[in-house]
Amino acid sequence: MQLFLRAIQEHLKAMHAFFQASTFSTPILSLTTLLLILLFTPFSTHAEDYELFNGRYHAVFEVKKSKLEDKYTPDKHSKNLGTYGWERIKALFPESYRKGIIQFNVMAGRRWAGQFSGDGENDIGRKGYRLSIAKYLLEKEIDLSDAIRPVTPRRATLDWTIVHEMGHYICLTRNAIELFSQSFDGDMVEQPIRRKRPFDYPGDGSPKTEGNFVTSYAERAGGDEEVVETFTTYMMINELPTNHTLAAKKIRFFNGLEGFPELRAHIQSLSKNL
Repeated sequence: MQLFLRAIQEHLKAMHAFFQASTFSTPILSLTTLLLILLFTPFSTHAEDYELFNGRYHAVFEVKKSKLEDKYTPDKHSKNLGTYGWERIKALFPESYRKGIIQFNVMAGRRWAGQFSGDGENDIGRKGYRLSIAKYLLEKEIDLSDAIRPVTPRRATLDWTIVHEMGHYICLTRNAIELFSQSFDGDMVEQPIRRKRPFDYPGDGSPKTEGNFVTSYAERAGGDEEVVETFTTYMMINELPTNHTLAAKKIRFFNGLEGFPELRAHIQSLSKNL
């Protein structure tokens, strides 16, 4: 696309030079200049953005010093959803816990509630990570504009998705995934059988603090996803469990990591705004 547009640009520049040297009338010259302005200044950038983001995202923002800068915001509604969603993220996570997030997107589709680019891939061209939240999830949130509303500690909600996706970033960059695995892998703990279709979890999406896994997704997915689901449970439940089940031990694990109890206290403080 870029090479094609550059070829057109060079061709029209040559035409422009020809008209300047010829005896053609001024209106023709003005028309050529107008074509140059229309074709080259905004079009190539917009075309690239459309080709890159259309079908994937409804809105794309670059994050600079905790503030959003528009990169691709073709409609006001999606832009507003993204703005409110980011304000919620800022309320839940102090800047020191999210400083590596450089791109925030309102994501299209309903297959995924959210996504985090753990490989560092992004569309900004800076070193950092990309975080996306689905548009449908932002749209169904009650009081979305209230950034300091009480947290909702249940799966399939906006709050759970935000904390889960941010958990990928925090656990990755603070080595929590490796430390969790060292504490609970097969060499350290006898591994329970993982069911493909767990059926005995709370119907409202609340996590369990007894048994072996905190959520059905943690049981089915395992790996990094279980670590992050357990992180999310640790951050969002009102009281930490005191029982001696494997799930409870996994939850309490995060209480021993630097900076995690402080983040939990911050997130829990929003629940006290009732």
